[in-house]
Amino acid sequence: MPTPIHQGDGEPLTTSSLGAKLAWLLFLATSLHLAFLQPMLEVIPGERAKVFSGIWCALTFLMVLVFQRFRPVNWKSPAVLISLTLVILVLASSFRSPEKASSLARAFVILSAGLGGYWSARLLLRTPERQRFFLWFSLGLLVIILLLCAAGIWTTGSVFHFLDEHYHPVGSRLILFAFVPLALVCSPGRLKRGLGIALLSVGYLILLLTGKNAGMGSALFVPPAVGLLAVCFRTWSGRQLVIILSLLLLASATAGNLLYPPFANKERYLESVAYRIENVRFSWHLAREHPWLGIGLWASRESYLKDYETKYPHLTKEDFSAVTRKLKTSENNFLTFMADLGFPFILLYSGVVLAILGRLMGQALQVPVGAVFPPLALLLPLMGELLHLQVFDGLFHPQVSWFFHILLGLATTAAASGSPHPGVWKAFVIRFLMFGAVMVGGGALGIMLSR
Repeated sequence: MPTPIHQGDGEPLTTSSLGAKLAWLLFLATSLHLAFLQPMLEVIPGERAKVFSGIWCALTFLMVLVFQRFRPVNWKSPAVLISLTLVILVLASSFRSPEKASSLARAFVILSAGLGGYWSARLLLRTPERQRFFLWFSLGLLVIILLLCAAGIWTTGSVFHFLDEHYHPVGSRLILFAFVPLALVCSPGRLKRGLGIALLSVGYLILLLTGKNAGMGSALFVPPAVGLLAVCFRTWSGRQLVIILSLLLLASATAGNLLYPPFANKERYLESVAYRIENVRFSWHLAREHPWLGIGLWASRESYLKDYETKYPHLTKEDFSAVTRKLKTSENNFLTFMADLGFPFILLYSGVVLAILGRLMGQALQVPVGAVFPPLALLLPLMGELLHLQVFDGLFHPQVSWFFHILLGLATTAAASGSPHPGVWKAFVIRFLMFGAVMVGGGALGIMLSR
């Protein structure tokens, strides 16, 4: 799991021992496995958690810790203390769970993918040479992912047919792997920039082809949202500003016009939307009853519905109970963590993630210094995936969590830099509020026109 501290865990990679080489190769092999979930074996019969993938992540984590450490472990360092605290909280919650076997299996996968991805990136991807190799390696993975998505749409109409079991993990891959084309767009050279723009365009086209009529519709809104964030990091001329504001007004008005009618029809509701909204209250209800360690990962929630009444319009308690029995999660990763693992875990983990993102934002507001992975190329996919995690328990899936935490680990390898001038922050906030106000106004206009 991530820790918000800067470079300083060791010296540049100079070791060429066999163990170090094996750790590097295993890291690449694990990334390859998780990009495509091949091979995939059932380790525990009947268990849905991807324990086989968790084993890959755990072995990589152990190999990296053993062979890529440059100095003795400082058990008092914030990085180690936070990681150990998160491990203890997850294990303690799982051992208290009424369904220990399933909870422990989930705990193993979540911890191995999170810790393995974060620490592997932090310790292995410390030099520009390693980062450049990983960039081109990830480019190859992304191209194959896009081809498999296109092949699935072409042959079966299902974008995940050759990659996964559901739409959401594929959407998360496309969002997270955007760090590759974004890094290319930020690089010098027209060829790299053109390639980056082409890959971003193909990725969003795939989302468009599948999102409208499938379960990946929520991912459609992520690129525009992070795109809005991206334009706030740059100062624009008056003419450019008028064009951007006009496009935002048009896009938001169109979205409001198209999306409002289905939600305005009170005689109908989308089951997935109703369940997620109701789970905001229900997750809080669970966390208040079990504030310290939660109810346990993947524990049944039915018994907690006895003294709970649903509030969402037209969602009956029977319907909510049926979906709760089937899913066992809040379909929102942070609400699920809060309910399943308790307040200490979610506050510590969320605080660390926010600290890393805050540092990345500060770096993105400064003049780039030619990094292999510019801060904005890491920040935008991370912010995009955080948005996606509001409707999807992605960190339960190692193929998502591994790459999410790799990006967090990469964010801590950049050399520390000074804070941006207060005027830079002020200009950023003004642009963000201005663009946001235009989008809200456009959405309201679209709703008015749809009535």
